[in-house]
Amino acid sequence: ALSRPAELRGVWRHDPWVGNWDKAMKTLAKNGFNAFFPNMCASFAHYDSQVLSVSDRAKAEGDQIVKALAAGRKYGIAMHIWRVNYQIWGPADFQERMVAENRVQKKADGSVYLTNGNAVLCPSQTSNQDLEVAAMRELAVKYHPDGIHFDYIRYPDAGTCFCENCLRLF
Repeated sequence: ALSRPAELRGVWRHDPWVGNWDKAMKTLAKNGFNAFFPNMCASFAHYDSQVLSVSDRAKAEGDQIVKALAAGRKYGIAMHIWRVNYQIWGPADFQERMVAENRVQKKADGSVYLTNGNAVLCPSQTSNQDLEVAAMRELAVKYHPDGIHFDYIRYPDAGTCFCENCLRLF
């Protein structure tokens, strides 16, 4: 059945490499979906960003947000760009730099907090907040998506954060 007015029927996709955006959006519309949430960025971007490092794949295959928006609008699918906040998912040099600059979350013993083998930026630090705001603002201003889906815009659990800034604020 098709979606009713004001009803959101969406699909979240962690991997933004849809391949044929036109075919994918046509299939979603045909099956009653009206929203799509592609994960386009964490600490790197699958689009032409001036704020985040652009993924090698986006450099080779093009700006995925431009492709997603065009296909979504063609078939009436609202495009909500999924932004994974504070998570460091490659490139390795960015993670190393953030650890060296003490911008990551720490456990009570002072070691770097890792999730899936990756450090996580500390939300209490102004430089990290500024990065998040700049990345989300770039998405809104440059692309005008139907929405921006914030994810992980929090501390992951009670085991964090014990970085110098959090301890000072406490």
